Amino acid sequence: MPSAISPDGKRFAVVAYVFDTPESALPTAPKEEKPSAAKLYAYDIESEKELYSISPPEENQIFVIDFKYSPDGAILALSINKNIYLLDAGSGKIVHTISYPQAARLAFSPDGTILASAHGLGGVQLWGVDQ
Repeated sequence: MPSAISPDGKRFAVVAYVFDTPESALPTAPKEEKPSAAKLYAYDIESEKELYSISPPEENQIFVIDFKYSPDGAILALSINKNIYLLDAGSGKIVHTISYPQAARLAFSPDGTILASAHGLGGVQLWGVDQ
């Protein structure tokens, strides 16, 4: 499962996938089965309490490709198939959507003002980020 810890070490985010296979069939479920849903969970590490959970906003787009916290921990960038979502890392609310059909791996510049998105064809796109 993809996961990330905020730069200050106070929050932990993880993506969990849900499969339609009944629990009784799990030992024999085909390995090619695809998940039916995904959800991102954010937790406070010290209290071990869930801060929020969100489902990807795109219908039928359940594969979370990558997500990263900004260096100051204020933004959580989430790459899902054809879009990049910038979330308020404290509340999980979407503050901006970047439409980019080849979004894949993400990285923030050290000062958090640039978000880089690399895709499988070898290209990189840079985005300005207002925090």
